[in-house]
Amino acid sequence: MIGVDPLDPLDPVDPVDSLVIVSLVEDGPGRSLSIELSDGTSLSVAVNSEEARGLNPGLELSAVQHDGLVLADERKRAARQVFLWLDRRPRTRHNLRTRLRDQGYSAASIETVLDRFETEGLVNDRDFAERWGRERLRNRPVGPHWLRGRLRKEGIDSDVVHGVVAGLYAEFEEDGLALRALSRKRFDCTDEKGRQRANRFLRSRGFSVSAVIEAIRQMQSGST
Repeated sequence: MIGVDPLDPLDPVDPVDSLVIVSLVEDGPGRSLSIELSDGTSLSVAVNSEEARGLNPGLELSAVQHDGLVLADERKRAARQVFLWLDRRPRTRHNLRTRLRDQGYSAASIETVLDRFETEGLVNDRDFAERWGRERLRNRPVGPHWLRGRLRKEGIDSDVVHGVVAGLYAEFEEDGLALRALSRKRFDCTDEKGRQRANRFLRSRGFSVSAVIEAIRQMQSGST
């Protein structure tokens, strides 16, 4: 019996099942396109997306077309999730990126979606820093060192942080903030131990040496 060369191009090859679009349904004018494929897969893409062009029922998809639709579906799901998070409260790009990554979205989809949200002004790290910092200084006075560190933990760019903090402390006088923070504590600033405790407290809140000295001096003299 003559053997068959496994590499012979004339050998029969198992056909690869092709994917065909079974149905297309537009969910609301100009919103999304629901796609049913012959393997039972359901995808949803934006109507105006590049991947949605030229689609019609019965179309046999190439591998490139299929991969593009899968990625477009992922971007749409990621965008929907970002909308839900932002509806609860403002968030930084870093926070949203981390949350999407934890849910298994690809880096390509994440960055594309967040770029779009930034372009539309729905994600703005500078605005977030200004709003969050202003609210913090009004409700619980802290010094610039503390605030810079806290905003960096939110993943905000250092240049943005420095600019925002400088602007906030031009609006809120640091000496006044330090005095307000200290006045809420029961430190006896006429006593050395009390002054030391007051110093440690204000320094832990990120106030500068000059603001700490001035706040303790005013508490000591009873000018509050």
